[in-house]
Amino acid sequence: WLCFAMAKLLPYQWLRWKPAMTMNSIGSLLQMSYGPMSMLALQPFMCYSHPNGSQSLLRQPSIVCGEGDHRAMLVAGCLLLILFVFGFLTACLVAT
Repeated sequence: WLCFAMAKLLPYQWLRWKPAMTMNSIGSLLQMSYGPMSMLALQPFMCYSHPNGSQSLLRQPSIVCGEGDHRAMLVAGCLLLILFVFGFLTACLVAT
């Protein structure tokens, strides 16, 4: 919305964004970033087991699952999953 509002202040009519084109551009950017954001949101949930019984993250083996840094990553992953991944799906469903 900020880009659309700023574009309305441009002096030339042909430079100003139209609402439909703005929403199309935002939707395209969100659609392009949907896959990477989904993978990033799900990474804290991908743990593997060690022979000694502990678990580590698949992409960052130095982080032990269930301990300090991992808990912060779980919170960030859940927020990203709820706000972006499910939010984008909901926006797509509402728009159609």
